[in-house]
Amino acid sequence: MEENNNVVDMNQMETHTEPNSINQMEVKIQTDQSTIQISDHSREAAEKKQNHTVTLWAAALISTMGSAFLSGYYLTVVASSSKYVHEFYNTTWIERYGEHIGADTTTIIWSITVSIYSIGGGIGSIIGSVLVEHLGRRDTLLVNNCITLAAVLFMGVSERAGSFEMLTIGRFISGLSAGTSNIAIMMYLIEISPKHIRGSVCSTRPIILDLGIVLGQVLGLPEILGQESRWIYLYVFILLPAVLQLLLLPIFPESPRYLLFQKNDEAGAKKALQMFRREEDVSEELEEIKAEEQRQRDIKTVSVNKILRNPHVRWQMIVACVLGMGTNFCGINALYFYSNRLFTALDFDVELIPYVTLSLGAIELISTMIVGTVIELTGRRILLIVGYGGMAVLYILLTVTLVLQDKASWMPYLSFASVLAVIVFEASGPGAVSSTVVSELFEYSFRSSAIMIYGIAFWMSNFILGMTFPYLQNALQDYVFLVFMVICAACAIFLLFVLPETKAKTFIEISQSFSKLNKTPVILTE
Repeated sequence: MEENNNVVDMNQMETHTEPNSINQMEVKIQTDQSTIQISDHSREAAEKKQNHTVTLWAAALISTMGSAFLSGYYLTVVASSSKYVHEFYNTTWIERYGEHIGADTTTIIWSITVSIYSIGGGIGSIIGSVLVEHLGRRDTLLVNNCITLAAVLFMGVSERAGSFEMLTIGRFISGLSAGTSNIAIMMYLIEISPKHIRGSVCSTRPIILDLGIVLGQVLGLPEILGQESRWIYLYVFILLPAVLQLLLLPIFPESPRYLLFQKNDEAGAKKALQMFRREEDVSEELEEIKAEEQRQRDIKTVSVNKILRNPHVRWQMIVACVLGMGTNFCGINALYFYSNRLFTALDFDVELIPYVTLSLGAIELISTMIVGTVIELTGRRILLIVGYGGMAVLYILLTVTLVLQDKASWMPYLSFASVLAVIVFEASGPGAVSSTVVSELFEYSFRSSAIMIYGIAFWMSNFILGMTFPYLQNALQDYVFLVFMVICAACAIFLLFVLPETKAKTFIEISQSFSKLNKTPVILTE
């Protein structure tokens, strides 16, 4: 019986095995066909995604030309015309008081003219955080052009009016414009970008900012506008990109997230996505945005006071402040200031120094452009850590070469090479990536207040460095860059242990990656 049963069981197995094998073959064939179909569909989807970048990149370019470009241009326009501004001070002083202006008075007025820009930037960050919530990101950029026009008015007529006070007021207003626009552009770019190219799209901001710096240096050359009778046009030039943005930016829609979160306009958000992506089916990304909206439905825009006390974003805020201050305290602006001494040591002709300075700006621009092409391959974290770490090492080398400057004829050239290398590492890390990372760290309800705090940290550190560096230089002489070495090394170590990679992650996933550090559950509460 057992043998017969075994025979029966075997027969049953044989009778069932054959059909199952056929079914498996059919399933395999169907699976292969499905794979082919899915592969073809993925290829078509990839081709569509290449199309959407046309509109997206156009929006990024137009929005940054009237914001980041002007910020960079503002930074160099004063240095480019400093000789003629000082002459303007003296001429005005003679017309008023019948005597030449004193050296101490000139220094005070010049310091106020330069530093008041940073104060305006800090206040502009506060203004911008309010406007982006009430007007939207795109419309804040448009309204900000009115502030830019006011700055142009004051600076443009200052010479004819014989008032250096108007030039200073115009610098303050231009700072307001830069602070406001930086908040709006950071939020606009991060919210219109798909996550797989978000870093590249947001890189347009530092690229266009560096372009503004370089153009400010170019227009400041003696052969172009760097002449006594034409220096004022350097300040009027900013009218052109502002008008360009005012005319072209309305073509593009508002941020989809703003439309859904703030206006509860799902149809408008979908339409905006369709325009930026240039495809009809945006359901997947729309669902991602709706999931974030659902997660924060009971949380309205969080105020500064509440975000500073909220444990769910505690470490994100610390990272944002470190990046905001680190961008200036890394010493890049001080390096530009100090470079004139190096050029003198290298026996550069005085007339050649503006061109050498221009080459430094061009190198920074090229480095930032390279980062824009590789940021989605390398990620943000490694760029920041290598950037700060490389600067720390190079500051040691720069200090050694400065101390030994007279020991060998080739030593000044090594100093100059160190300066170039520092600029490359800064442009490839802190300068190019910081604003992108800060924008990615926060979900919608926290974003405007968080970026405002980042903006204040950035502008105030800029102001502090501008006011204290001359004293540090006098006190430490050739060892001054060791201070920045310590700061850069500390930033690199901090980011190594605290900052997660944000590349190609949703804002919810980025928030969740901080939950362990914050010692809080991933569910957000106000």
